[in-house]
Amino acid sequence: MPDASIPRVQPEPEKERERATMIVNPSSGKGLGATMHATLVERLRARWPSLDAELCTLEHDAEAIAREAALRDVRTFVVLGGDGTLNNVINGVASVPGALARSVFGVLPAGTGNDLAGTLGLGTSLEEAADRLARSEARTIDLGLLEDRLFANVSAGGLFAEASEATSQEAKSLAGRLAYLVAGSRALLDHAGVGVELTATTPQGALTWRGTIAMFAVCNAQTFGGGKPLAPFAQCDDGWLDAFVVQDANALGLARVLLEISGGTHLEDDRVVGFRASEIDLRFDRPTHVNVDGEVAVLERARYRVLPGATRVLVAPEADADAAPASDAKVTGAGEPE
Repeated sequence: MPDASIPRVQPEPEKERERATMIVNPSSGKGLGATMHATLVERLRARWPSLDAELCTLEHDAEAIAREAALRDVRTFVVLGGDGTLNNVINGVASVPGALARSVFGVLPAGTGNDLAGTLGLGTSLEEAADRLARSEARTIDLGLLEDRLFANVSAGGLFAEASEATSQEAKSLAGRLAYLVAGSRALLDHAGVGVELTATTPQGALTWRGTIAMFAVCNAQTFGGGKPLAPFAQCDDGWLDAFVVQDANALGLARVLLEISGGTHLEDDRVVGFRASEIDLRFDRPTHVNVDGEVAVLERARYRVLPGATRVLVAPEADADAAPASDAKVTGAGEPE
């Protein structure tokens, strides 16, 4: 289990240059991870001369590779893959005492959604991201914790996770975001609500809510599923998790909420209960699918909390971030929604 008392970290640029590794998901990006990693390593060695690469396998996954690298005192991790691969790498590093606080993570977006790469201003193409990583800057961010599992981006349950669970790895590789759309349509038609008892610690004090929900999200950053603004006001360095639950409705009503989510207006819907919290406890009346940065589990209870300033990530240089589309969420200083 990750150390819950992780201290805020300070940059160590000289260490970042000393030891670095690229962890590659070879099946991500329709096989781009397998075909492009050598070229990308060469491109990034100007920044990290010692950079090497290791490909994930069924027997030796990203979490195991990251743990072994952290034990060797590697401190810079470049992840060639999607949000799920990054999640595995972060959790692998966190399994080594003290390693998470001294590490820094960069992302080369080769997954289906690539949401955190967008948040960090790294772009959506591998070439663009590699160029920006080579000139990147380290920033401290919070992490979310679901039970004993860390996440950097979003954890979502109910209908959200059911759609993700219904999307096979093969379908993701072949069809990309279309695979999520097809699976989401099927999940919407087959969906049944789940009873929940919710308690949370918010800036205004204790929150308690009971009802039947269709889906929920707990967000450290703003987007999910390829840019959908689940938490339009979230900042991943403000010491809070932005969350909401969607009360159960018929398929047409839920489809309308999903359209509102695509436009970032769902928090205005009466069926949506939104809040900000440092701790959240959800007790379900039956086992429920819960997605954590792309990986799905089935839980009867989901306990969340934020770990402020838990680690560092590499973000695009200021000039590149300023030139990015306005809809992209960026790591900024802590603050209230504008």
